[in-house]
Parts: sequence; structure tokens; C-alpha cells
Amino acid sequence: MAPLLLALDRLPYCRLLHNQFVLLQKSLQHLPIFHLRAFPHSLLPDLTARLRGIDHQIRSSVQRICCPLHPLTAEGWSIARLPQSSGGLGLNSLEDLADAAYLAKYAYSALVIPRLFPHLSAALPPANQLAPGLPAHAPVTRPSLVLQAAHCYSRLNSSLPDVDIAKLLTLPADTPIHHIQKRLMHPAHELAKSSLVSDLSTRGRAQLLSSAGDTHTFSTTPCPASLLLTNPQFGVAASRRLLIPVYHSSPSLTCPRCSQPMDPFGDHTLRCSAKGLAARTKYWHDKLVRALSRNLRSLGLRVSMEVAGLPSNRLLSNKRADLVIYSADPSSHPDILCDVRTCLPTLSNLVKSASFTPGHAAASGQQDKIRDWHLAAAFCHCAFAPLAFEDGGRVGPYVTTLINGSISNASSNRSECAARQTLIWRDLAITNTR
Repeated sequence: MAPLLLALDRLPYCRLLHNQFVLLQKSLQHLPIFHLRAFPHSLLPDLTARLRGIDHQIRSSVQRICCPLHPLTAEGWSIARLPQSSGGLGLNSLEDLADAAYLAKYAYSALVIPRLFPHLSAALPPANQLAPGLPAHAPVTRPSLVLQAAHCYSRLNSSLPDVDIAKLLTLPADTPIHHIQKRLMHPAHELAKSSLVSDLSTRGRAQLLSSAGDTHTFSTTPCPASLLLTNPQFGVAASRRLLIPVYHSSPSLTCPRCSQPMDPFGDHTLRCSAKGLAARTKYWHDKLVRALSRNLRSLGLRVSMEVAGLPSNRLLSNKRADLVIYSADPSSHPDILCDVRTCLPTLSNLVKSASFTPGHAAASGQQDKIRDWHLAAAFCHCAFAPLAFEDGGRVGPYVTTLINGSISNASSNRSECAARQTLIWRDLAITNTR
């Protein structure tokens, strides 16, 4: 454990916060898991104390990297420990993970060892047959692998009374150990999420649901440099995801464009309508348009940006599509007009519904664009795709259908398709976060 603590102490020597977080999330936090799989922490009080110390060090690192301006709240730390698909940062609490890690090791051993050494099959009963009747904190009288696993099983069973642990441990013979561990931790994460959501404000729930749509930004290794978030960008993005203020609350803090008071979370910066949303258009909307064009062209599509001179312009208020995707066969498939919409789930008229319905802001933005464009698209004999992006990272279904469909058409096999999906969604997520 000492090398890990030394690495955490030296992490600040890395100049970029984005790189520091990648090292913490993808490497350092996983190092103790090998110890947890090898030794039952309940038998080693010193190991338990060290796990608490490492958890404290990781929390201190998250405070320094993700929210340098304000203290990391208990709410923010709870969000950081959620999976990214739940709106968190994908960090682990080692103390919470200990039983699942050891039980996953036992379950994997019970699957593999009988195949390699059939004469030992009786020594390791399947993990889903471990008796849950053992008291969760009963003393271990002998250091038996089976008995230690049974204790871990009992503690998980008591902490998750509504979950069938035996069903989670009913696995195919080739299941990797980390997949077993994820299966065991998933109900605990869901329980933590539901407990957290019940205590959040309406704005907090809406922002968390929007953030849960982005599983790429905080798992992206910033290579090439085009995927790198600068220190200010990373700090603001992480703070908003953790529901931590990005400004110090002060009556004297006003918007330089409209002189209205600024909220501590930075929502006003995104919704300020002074000067016709020029800043929001330049730094958010236009960058998304360019990113979409760049990625669609990489798939072999013929794409134009800001197309003027469409037949509808003379009749329907001089509309100009953000993107036009030209069909390779216009006789069977029409051209597609695309217009990008940036959406805020924390707007006063959306926040209540957005706090219960994932993607409500994107769906609302899509409908607004469809109302504005359906006549123009019909007059041009074109299809229309409203591309909605929420500030937390969730996207509308038209974006998902367009990107995944284009990737599928351009790919010759599943591996190529998966690689392109990762590259393109990662680029779009980073662009949206910036």
C-alpha cells in the first residue's frame, strides 16, 4: 500500500488536472483491489485501517482535482463514487468494495479450478451455493477460503436484503473476475443512487440525470491533444457534475453581459440571452456543428455546413440548416437537413420534468426544432433531424440514431463499428463538455 500512497502524494506534480484524474481513475484506485481479492479484510484489522486511509487520500485528491474553489461535500463525494452511467465519476470506495472483490475472486476460482483440477471440485462449492445464514459479523474460527467467502456473502446479503446474491453469482464458466465484481457492486451502486437522489434538490436531480447520459468525458484519455480539457475546463465540468458551485456566492457577482445576478452553479452563464446568445452560439453550438460535420465526413458522408439558398428560403423565413447530409442515392433516400439545439435541463420551465425524466430537455428541444422545420424540410423534399445536446452530456434520440446508423453503414464488421463508436462519441462528448 505504501507505493500507492506515495503515488497519490506525487500526483499533483502532473501539470494538467485532466491527466491527474485519468491516472487516479484508470490506474491508482485499482491497485489495492488485487490485495482485496487476495486477503479477506475482516481478518486483517490493519488492512481495514489502511483502506480507510486510502479512501481519505482519494477523496482529498478528488477535492484538489475536481473542485478546487469549494469544499467537496458529502453529496459530491457520493456522486463521485457512482458509475459514470449514473452521473458519477466512476471512483471506488475501497472499504465498500472489499467484500465484493473477495467474493468475486472466490466465485472465479470456483468456476476455473474444477475445470483445471477435477479432483479439487469438492473443495470449492459454487459461489451461489454459499449459505447466507451465517451471521454477517460472526467470528472466523479457521482461515478457510470457503468460510471467508461465506462471511463476505453474508455481509453482502445483509447490506442488500432485497437482492438475490445467489442469482448474481450464477454465471457462465468463462466469466472474467472483473465482470463478477461489477455484477456484485451494481445493486450497491443502485441503492446508493436512489438514496442520494431522494435527498437532492430538483435542480440537482435534473443535472444528475443529464450527466448520466455522458459516459465518455471522464473516461477519456486525453490523447491526442484535441481531447484534452484545460485545467479551467476540467475544473468547471467536474464541479458541475458533482453539483459543486463554480462561483463564490456574492450579491456583487453579476453577469458582465446583462448585469443580472450570477447563480453559484454557472447556469446563468449558459442561458444568458443578452446579445442574442452570441457566446453560447460561438462556444457551444458552433463547435458541436463542426464536430458533427468532421465526424460524419470521416464516415464517408458528403456534408455541408450552414447551407443557404435552399428552396424553402424564399418562402419560410430564410431558414439555414446547420448541416446538410447529401444522399448517395436521392431517388431512394432524401437528403437530411440537420439543425443543432443546445438544451439546459435546469431552465425554470423544464427543471421539474427534467428531474424525473431523463432527456426531457433534449426531447423538448427536438420538438421545438421539428415545429420550426417540418414545413421547410417537406418543401425541400428532405428529411429533417433535430440534433439536441444537453449541457450535462445527454443527447436526443435523433443524435444517437444518426451517429450509430452512419457508423454501422460505414463499418464492415463489429470490431470496426465498436472502434468508430468509441472515437466519435468520445469526440462529441469532449466537444459538448468544453
